Amino acid sequence: MQLSDPFLVHHVERRATTKGVVIGGGLALVSSFAGVILSPVVWVAVLGYRSVLFPYDNPKLFSMPLAFAGIWLFSKLDLSERAQKDRAGSILNSCAPKLALARPAQLRFD
Repeated sequence: MQLSDPFLVHHVERRATTKGVVIGGGLALVSSFAGVILSPVVWVAVLGYRSVLFPYDNPKLFSMPLAFAGIWLFSKLDLSERAQKDRAGSILNSCAPKLALARPAQLRFD
């Protein structure tokens, strides 16, 4: 996931929480890594096994839906105090100063 993806998710799904975004992103990371390792490109061509365990070259077909389902599910299950603040909209307010530092248009290389 890119830096802006959690903020995009929170913009689309207002009830997303920090815990839900982190766990959903972790699920996407683990599933995409496993999908790449088990794909024909790595499993057969690099590691030399004869049969393929995961027949697709691109695991994004499975990791993205898993990520969004994980974000939704774990945001629904999160009943913490931080989740209440996230649902009220403070996730974007608390991260806005960090985003200002990450914008390449504002960087100067003098």
